[in-house]
Amino acid sequence: MRIITGTARGRRLAAPEGRDVRPTPERVKEGIFSALQFDIEGRRVLDLFAGSGQLGLEALSRGARSAVFVDESRAAVQLVRTNLAHCRLQGDVVQGEALGYLRTCGKFDLIFLDPPYDTGLLDKALANVVQFDILAEGGIIVCESRREKELPQLPRPYYLLTERSYGKIKLTLYGKGTHA
Repeated sequence: MRIITGTARGRRLAAPEGRDVRPTPERVKEGIFSALQFDIEGRRVLDLFAGSGQLGLEALSRGARSAVFVDESRAAVQLVRTNLAHCRLQGDVVQGEALGYLRTCGKFDLIFLDPPYDTGLLDKALANVVQFDILAEGGIIVCESRREKELPQLPRPYYLLTERSYGKIKLTLYGKGTHA
């Protein structure tokens, strides 16, 4: 794992150990940031279920104003802190239950949702984002799931931006606000 571009370009990231962990593959990460390339600079980012923090770190490297990394694993939180320091980037790191964090976190412009597959957490996180209205107007939610997973249609003012598949992985992007 490495940072693709920006101020920390080329820096290698420490990766989590164990079979339960599933870092976003490089090709998928490139697809995410290709889709977001004009929607990062100056934005407030939430990397929920952060793991190594690679998605939030990439956003910070590309000019995001701030990032919050949330994971309930103590090892993951330490890994995010290590990667932030290695990349010479700043962000807030929260050890805690992701769904609970969404109740009081305020608004974000860009939200990364990449929970462990087959846990039901992605659907619950999306429902909480909508219920607690934490996506800012004009914001984007990026969801990573298994290719065959059907994600819910969100109520207005949320809308589906795009779905893209990369092998066994599907990216689903939602926006908020008026659209064509």
